[in-house]
Amino acid sequence: MTAVVLSLYDLGRVPIEARSLAAQLDARLVDLSTEAIPDWITDVKAIVVIVGMHTAARMAERLLPQLRILAPHAEIATTGLYARLVELPVDAQFGPEESAALRAWVRGNLSRGEAPTAPGSGLHITPIDLIGAARYRSADGREYLAGAIAATRGCLHRCRHCPVPVAYDGRIHLNSADAVAASIDEQVSLGARHMSFADPDFLNAAGHAQRIVAAMHQRHPSLTWDATIKVEHVLRHRDRFAEFAASGCTFVISAFESVDDATLLELDKGHSAADESTAVEILRRAGIDVRPSWLPFTPWTTIDHIVDLFAFVADHDLVASIDPVQYGIRLLVPKGSLVADRLHEQGRLETYDPSALAFPWTAHIAILDELAVELAIMAEKAAIETEPNHVTFDNMRAAVHDVAGLAIAAPVSVPRVRPRMTETWFCCAEPMASQIRDASAGRSGLTEQDGPAHQ
Repeated sequence: MTAVVLSLYDLGRVPIEARSLAAQLDARLVDLSTEAIPDWITDVKAIVVIVGMHTAARMAERLLPQLRILAPHAEIATTGLYARLVELPVDAQFGPEESAALRAWVRGNLSRGEAPTAPGSGLHITPIDLIGAARYRSADGREYLAGAIAATRGCLHRCRHCPVPVAYDGRIHLNSADAVAASIDEQVSLGARHMSFADPDFLNAAGHAQRIVAAMHQRHPSLTWDATIKVEHVLRHRDRFAEFAASGCTFVISAFESVDDATLLELDKGHSAADESTAVEILRRAGIDVRPSWLPFTPWTTIDHIVDLFAFVADHDLVASIDPVQYGIRLLVPKGSLVADRLHEQGRLETYDPSALAFPWTAHIAILDELAVELAIMAEKAAIETEPNHVTFDNMRAAVHDVAGLAIAAPVSVPRVRPRMTETWFCCAEPMASQIRDASAGRSGLTEQDGPAHQ
């Protein structure tokens, strides 16, 4: 055995990036979110660890000492979106589109300066197992096996808080439609009833995406699906969503982030709070649920912004569409982040903290940092106790109103069940303590209760 690719965590989805890489490197794939480190790793000469998310990087930080003991003769490299955004004690680092250099490193040929080749489709077929992956939970409460696929890699946009522009600089790569179809066929044959598109934004190449969806629906008419789509793209492509709904789209994840226009401008989101309301209307009119992701706590946040966010969620009947962990998220600023220079200029950024793999920052007033911690603890407790979303929402809003000196708002009505995945999703966040604790203990199969962080 010469090489192994380790996938640590990818929101419970099928590790499509790791699958592709293992095929390109002719290496074994081990998904540590669902299986243990194999005994044969002692004979491995090259270990490639996928760090596509900050959470995965934190897990890698705790895993590396163990790997050095178990495989003392192996060279270890990291690759993926966060490989060059965090400092880890590894022998080499490769970005998400540096597959040629990584292949050369695995073969020990870097010293001979092998010329890079064009990136592949990123969708080479390797053995797959859907067992242990996140499931799709429909509006009627039933759960189904779910697969994952990506139509594109990279992103055309440069939102300042997002890690994708750091690696891709406003570029995208289209994955082969044939390779996408083959992977979908394979996953459906293994029992997948739902497909999650893992593109940073599904409508970066809208025509390409629509053709893939049309082909998928023709081949698998009962298959449902979801995708991540910017508010800006929801508005621009509003005429496409009726067709998406007819082809099985049940929900769209969209990074709303804030209801404060000044904060959205600082993040270069390309939309306003009013646009968020319009996006909700467009998607619901098409029969598609929207699952906003939020970034409530940033260096520009005031208590009024948090009050307004909770009011927005209640007013737009979004309580059932948002996981409570979203309300306590703080901005994550890793090395290379596009928002780092801006915050440094504003005097809001502290010295890099290698233990956190990020730059710390402090809020306008200390009570906002305390509130973020309080909301995160409330979300964690509610998840452990399986408290209904609307109850947690009311408790959180009461805590926010208490800090703001406002009267407690009337409880929200019990919302209907909305379609979702059984893993929570959110962006650019500091992971909760329990999630890192469980990861370092070697626990497999992280669930929604852990509030795992996405990039």
